[in-house]
Amino acid sequence: MSEDPEIGSEPETIAGDQPSHRSGGAGRSVPNSSDRHPASTAPPLNSTFRGGEVNDSGISVDAVGWVAIAGDWHGSISWVQSAIPRLHRQAPDVSMIFHLGDFGIFKEAHGSGFLAAVDFLCYSAGISRVFVTPGNHEDWGELAARFAREPGEAVQLSRVVWVLPRGFRFTLGGHRWMSFGGAASVDREFRSEGVDWWADEAPTELDVEGAIAGGPVEVMLTHETVDDGTSQVENILATNPMGWAPKALAYSAESRAKVTRVWNAVRPKVLAHGHLHVKGDIELADGRRVYSLGCNGMPGNLALLNTKTLEWEWLKD
Repeated sequence: MSEDPEIGSEPETIAGDQPSHRSGGAGRSVPNSSDRHPASTAPPLNSTFRGGEVNDSGISVDAVGWVAIAGDWHGSISWVQSAIPRLHRQAPDVSMIFHLGDFGIFKEAHGSGFLAAVDFLCYSAGISRVFVTPGNHEDWGELAARFAREPGEAVQLSRVVWVLPRGFRFTLGGHRWMSFGGAASVDREFRSEGVDWWADEAPTELDVEGAIAGGPVEVMLTHETVDDGTSQVENILATNPMGWAPKALAYSAESRAKVTRVWNAVRPKVLAHGHLHVKGDIELADGRRVYSLGCNGMPGNLALLNTKTLEWEWLKD
């Protein structure tokens, strides 16, 4: 299998029940934890999921257990060398991480061995899969090309790491989940299009319509935040502590409004996001909960979610 010089191994994709629209989805199983990469790259991974049955199509809808939710890592090897072992010490039965974007899907991180480090550390911790809801600071030029090859399917970046397209749906613990990645880069004026910024980073109207068309979900994973979320995020949005220009703030607000539309339409019980690098949580009057996660080096970068009860626990920092 040939190596991709930009990100990692040549992608593999997961089939599922997916309509022709690239952003919607009727639901599918998450890729199972059987070995889908050359055996020479690493020892076989653990194929069990805390009591859940694994079959050829993925984890069954009856799977029960805790999964980890992670905020931005930004391709930091030093951070994952600390975070993944800490996760294993505090929750040794967890074998799956759902990452909320700004993971480190870019040439520099690959060149420095970030994906290889994640694979090794996850193998050592008994973690068989990392599913990434991509952020804005990823190589969207490469991601868009990979998603276009197999519309609506998850793409394998390494032995352990899979990246989910916008609007990807699956069932876990008897609950419907959706990944809706991307966000606006407020620093785009300091970046070069096609080099370290791509317009595909932000959701489109087509993405929004497709995600809404799929119907309600219980869990929604995003990178972008939503309006009227945690107080910590709302404070950042209100005070603009970094002094971003009005044009940058408008670009951010447009992206956030799109994600908020999806959130209000599919009405998940739990929404988790990264992007603004701050730990926070809130339960709204209608019972919906929003969690914002910190980034590498900040409090609240890791949490646990019970797939059956949707109970949330913050990991100790």
